[in-house]
Amino acid sequence: EHKVTFVYDRYDAQFAGTALLVDGDGRDGMQGACTDGKYAYYALYEDDIANIYKFDLKTWELVDVSEATPTGHSNDMTYIPEKNQLMVAGSTPENGWFAISYVDAETLEYLGQETLPYSCGGIQYLPEQEKFVIQNCYDYNICDSDFNLIKNFTCGYSKDTDQGLYSDGTYIYDSRWGEKDAADHSGQNHLLIHDLEGNFIS
Repeated sequence: EHKVTFVYDRYDAQFAGTALLVDGDGRDGMQGACTDGKYAYYALYEDDIANIYKFDLKTWELVDVSEATPTGHSNDMTYIPEKNQLMVAGSTPENGWFAISYVDAETLEYLGQETLPYSCGGIQYLPEQEKFVIQNCYDYNICDSDFNLIKNFTCGYSKDTDQGLYSDGTYIYDSRWGEKDAADHSGQNHLLIHDLEGNFIS
């Protein structure tokens, strides 16, 4: 029903369904996204710096854009309702792919970074269960709210590049990019489904 197109100049941004890129010459790589049920948040990045765009889900109007924030690759995001914060999978080779960043969901202010016990390419917080699902390349870590490990299991389809995940509390939906010219890639994009017990569904 709604579509937003990110555009590079103010003339194009006059038209409905568009959002002006605040750094049209650089930070235009779409990466992670999440929602708190009222707003949608998208990270567009370049060279480990991102702007986070906040949209009203009812109108799809752009509400706010963050300053340039050092959230790394910004590969995935999740919302933490207890703190009204966004958690960004901000890993880079420099931090061993183990870091996450925090951003205030109200103001989009960058709040800092934390190093996890696990590599993190994708992340989902489950507030009803007070658990995190953390993707570590071809492994999944189910952790409590303090990142203590509850369960670890290996992906049932160990190929392709992780692009971010979502969990509804029963299943994990994991999007994968299948580069066609890499030996450990399938050549096609896939959505992988596991349950939280570690069973590969499809």
